[in-house]
Amino acid sequence: MLTSLVINEREYLFKEEFDVNLTLDYENDSWVEWHILREFISNALDSVGGDKDRISIQSTVDAITISDDGEGYGIVLAKRIGASSKKTDSESIGQFGEGTKMALLTCLRLGLDVTLGSQNWLIQPFEKELECQRVLFYRVYETAVPAQGSFVQLQTTDKLRSIIEQLGHYFLPYSTVTPLWQSDTGSVYPRCKQEHLGRVYNKGVFIKEVEALFDYGVSMEKLNRDRDLMDTSELADQVGSLLRHTDQEEIIKAIIGVAAMEEEVWRPLIEFKPYLYTTQSEKWAAAFHSLFGQKAVLSTNELASLEAQVLGYQPLKLQSQIHRILKDAGVPEDVEKLREDYKIQWVSPGELTHQEKELLKQAKECAAAIHWECDGEIRVFSHYHDSDDITGLYLPETRTIGIKRSQLEKGLSATLGTLLHELAHLHSGADDYSRDFATAINEKLASTLLQLMRNNGVPAKANIEEMNLVLPSSLSITAQDLQCHLIVTGADLIVKTSQHRLRFPLLQEMEPVILKRRIRLSSEGFCVSLTDELAAAFGGQQEHNQSILCHQLE
Repeated sequence: MLTSLVINEREYLFKEEFDVNLTLDYENDSWVEWHILREFISNALDSVGGDKDRISIQSTVDAITISDDGEGYGIVLAKRIGASSKKTDSESIGQFGEGTKMALLTCLRLGLDVTLGSQNWLIQPFEKELECQRVLFYRVYETAVPAQGSFVQLQTTDKLRSIIEQLGHYFLPYSTVTPLWQSDTGSVYPRCKQEHLGRVYNKGVFIKEVEALFDYGVSMEKLNRDRDLMDTSELADQVGSLLRHTDQEEIIKAIIGVAAMEEEVWRPLIEFKPYLYTTQSEKWAAAFHSLFGQKAVLSTNELASLEAQVLGYQPLKLQSQIHRILKDAGVPEDVEKLREDYKIQWVSPGELTHQEKELLKQAKECAAAIHWECDGEIRVFSHYHDSDDITGLYLPETRTIGIKRSQLEKGLSATLGTLLHELAHLHSGADDYSRDFATAINEKLASTLLQLMRNNGVPAKANIEEMNLVLPSSLSITAQDLQCHLIVTGADLIVKTSQHRLRFPLLQEMEPVILKRRIRLSSEGFCVSLTDELAAAFGGQQEHNQSILCHQLE
């Protein structure tokens, strides 16, 4: 036995041997190397409020040294069974005060030298045989120069070094993994292992593995003394609290994806143990459709699902809680689609005649010409159960437009009219009797007419008087504009002024020509003289009051 020790350049003098009143057989099958490091590193984290930057962990070939710059603790806490400075601190990792003694007992069982010190004291545990029992004793040393914080020096092993090298795997403060979701109650991390085993950390320290989709950081008070068991119901409740508030797509998709699998896959997982609901309904609905597509619906029974499949939907049977969450989020069930679609007797594309297909194609092309297109399906139906008077339908859930077959029989005008009506529903999102629907129709009609006028002009009248072409009175011509160009292209004559363009049909095609002419004022209005050939092409005086197009250029 040494009467003095020098550690960290500080001299410690032997004071006493102390009987801890624990035998080495006490709980001799539960603690191993991991528990030793967990206890000492947890104590260090607690002493500095979880700030890992105030802790030093050094590993050499021979020893591991763990030190902190906290306030330390008195020798009485190391001596007494059950004594602890953390019993009233809910943020502390340890609570029982017995952990340090158990760690020192485990060191002795494994034959590891260990030194523990804080403030003005230092202890080295050793075993002594008393009454045929191996008993834990401390050699207690004291120093005249108190140290800042606490420290542990531990003889190392390959197993201990391996744990130190993977410290982030056991202590969240040392992890480099970014949480997928974090709140005041805990955090969700990507699963470290590929199997269905997630790691649970309590107050940042690894506790156990459970069957889970993710790793979890929680904060629970009720643990066993060895801190490797926890109440499954309380753990499930904390996991459920995290999941009900998360808006993280990866988490939501993973849960929905597994919920669509066989019961034997999802039943053991901790995510499906608590009562689940969500405050992020839109995120769950979006994740569902992102996984399975817009045609995916919730399956309620086998018959309804088979019928829904015939209608082109993808029914999915999900775990009951996830089914309820998604239904509440607005995801439809298969029976809803049956109620909707069974009102309509659809005509399959193969049943349409060639003429009907051509009419439908022409109607789509006309709608596209005015930039009104359907991003869903355009289908033909023969009967709508609610009313025989319905000639068109718009189904907003699938963005499908239906045109009654009788409209195709009436021709392009009726077919196109029905299509445009339903497209107004699609683009406005409004029903027949709303102002938004009427506004959508009016605005599209106005924009289409304006475009037509820009391209083709508006109807007007012009007269042929002898060899002169009398222009419409609607022209506005100033003194500076008393000239025009006559342009012949094929069977058309174009009269172009600075502000107007007039197109006249000719009786025959002529060679292309451009002529410059003055505009004169006559008793009938403005007129332009024609060449003999042009006058003949007009048919002379027999073509009075001929209909032309007058267009005021922008």
